[in-house]
Amino acid sequence: MRPIIILALAAVLAITFVACNKSVKNGDNNTVTPEDGGPECEHLAFWWVRHDSINPAFVRTAESLWQFGRHGENMLDWAYQVKWHDECQQVLIHAYDSIHPGKNVKDKDMRMLDELIQFFDTYPDNSNAGLVIAYDLKEKFVTYKIVHYSKAIMDTQKGGLFEQEIKAWNEFAKPLTGVCVGKVALDWYGGSGCSAACAFKNYEISAGRLGDVERLYKYCHNDLSLSQLRDKAPSNYCIETTFDSLLAERKITADMDHGFSEYEFTGYQKRYAETSACRDSFIDAYYNWLSIRERLFGFDNKSAKKDKMIGIVRELLLFEREMEKY
Repeated sequence: MRPIIILALAAVLAITFVACNKSVKNGDNNTVTPEDGGPECEHLAFWWVRHDSINPAFVRTAESLWQFGRHGENMLDWAYQVKWHDECQQVLIHAYDSIHPGKNVKDKDMRMLDELIQFFDTYPDNSNAGLVIAYDLKEKFVTYKIVHYSKAIMDTQKGGLFEQEIKAWNEFAKPLTGVCVGKVALDWYGGSGCSAACAFKNYEISAGRLGDVERLYKYCHNDLSLSQLRDKAPSNYCIETTFDSLLAERKITADMDHGFSEYEFTGYQKRYAETSACRDSFIDAYYNWLSIRERLFGFDNKSAKKDKMIGIVRELLLFEREMEKY
């Protein structure tokens, strides 16, 4: 997961810290796992107790994907993403062969992944901590699929330029996530569902990218026409205006009554400043990525017909979903 998710996971990390330290103080010998000596709360089984009791093999398999980026790695580095994908691929294939011995099928890793997704979608934990962990795990599943399809595109004639697009997207994804999650954090500031809402936004960004990469995969394999990659809805979308409007709507002053304590007001202002500080890097990375898209597909993104992914970015910035729909 991207570095910004640390912010979205703040509440859960606090719970984790308390849980871990409580176990240590109580002398609970079960707080250390035999695999790596780490505390139980750093493993999926700690958060998915019911699922672990039903199918511990599935939980252990998902653990390989979930640990992606939890130890300071550069999660938006393409080389690291490929390395992580290839390592997890072997885990998924081994798990599939163990569950379905002797079954000779293609894409065993993707089949196993779909089984994991269905498994973890059952018996959801709708607490704030449960939702954060659930969307964190979903984001890892989505990221695996993104890399899977991206690698397949790399083997086509568009592969060389698409590699540039991947790197441009990864550079854009950093400030995009910062802005989107920052906006959600401001909207939910002080609310109990803030961490879950931020985690959902991280997942939503990755899910949007997956839909984009799946379309590009079909296009590069002649299963989708160039015209189908376009969003035919007219739009006068301006990224600068959108960004400035989003921030202007969330700016508060000391004389406004928002029910904040002095401490909360200071925290809100700090969060607002951090989100505002993303502006230049966000806009520069956006236009750099856009230029690669234009070269990749010959789109004229100044016309009314825009790349569908540009529409997805617009929606990520402008629209929010009610928490009940999460």
